[in-house]
Amino acid sequence: MTSTGDPERVRLIEQIMRTQEHIFELLQEDRARAWLQVDLTIQQIKVVFLAVREGSLTAGKISRELGVGFSTVTGLVDRLVEHGLVDRGEDPQDRRATRVTPTGAARELVQRLYAFRRDTMLRLLDHVPTAKLLELDQGLSSVEAAARELTESTTSPL
Repeated sequence: MTSTGDPERVRLIEQIMRTQEHIFELLQEDRARAWLQVDLTIQQIKVVFLAVREGSLTAGKISRELGVGFSTVTGLVDRLVEHGLVDRGEDPQDRRATRVTPTGAARELVQRLYAFRRDTMLRLLDHVPTAKLLELDQGLSSVEAAARELTESTTSPL
């Protein structure tokens, strides 16, 4: 859905979306391989990403972010402690609260998953001619500017 009725613009946007989806489909096997190496549930992965992003957070915040109860969070954190991915301790501001902090292993896991995506993109872009890379850089800079404008003009996520 676009904000303009210009048929050529609509066609171009739809073509770009199809091309992007096709690229992701072509790279799906590599992406799946990286994620299949992770021996965690989706909920556990979410907690790891939250902990790494926040640096430290309470079990209550995890509960709110994931939309699950405290007993579920307790089980998730227990498993992540066993995997050596988070540490659990008292919250210095509220001793009734449990604070969850990522370990170095959690940060390494997140970096490894991001690095895998980066490595895949580097291999892909290495096969694109320089002139096309220049065009792509200009186009992506425009998309980045639009994303920045959208996020600054609204409080809701893209």
